[in-house]
Amino acid sequence: MTAIVPEKLEKREGLTAKAGDVYDTTSLATLIHGNDAIISAFNPGWKDPNLYDDQVRGTASIIAAIKKAGIKRVLWVSGAGGLEVKPGVRVVDSADLPSWVRPGSLATIDALDQLRKEPELKWSYLSPSAELKPGAANGKVSPGKRSAFGRHHR
Repeated sequence: MTAIVPEKLEKREGLTAKAGDVYDTTSLATLIHGNDAIISAFNPGWKDPNLYDDQVRGTASIIAAIKKAGIKRVLWVSGAGGLEVKPGVRVVDSADLPSWVRPGSLATIDALDQLRKEPELKWSYLSPSAELKPGAANGKVSPGKRSAFGRHHR
């Protein structure tokens, strides 16, 4: 497995880390070329003052690099902002959502829109719940947790 990271990553068995810039589409395409699939968990950082714009720009660059590298399968790991807490009401629409989280949430929702416009890609979009707590798996999903994972795929 290969990870493309902006900075040095601690060595781990079975993982090769390569330095890369998500905004450099051509370089990124070269780094990912030859892979069967890509998992993107890109986030420019919650403290980024241009969080929304940088997330959207990074998403566009990653998608372009994936296509340029000839990769067809993508798993996009996103945020909880687009998940519905009740019909027609998303997490991002909540007045309780901190204002500093909103730009990143909206940008990851836009990432799904960008993926939907890519008919040649076979993609899945994973939205983990905003709250993940440790505990034993019991195989049950409570009504309030049904949106724990939003999957959209082609």
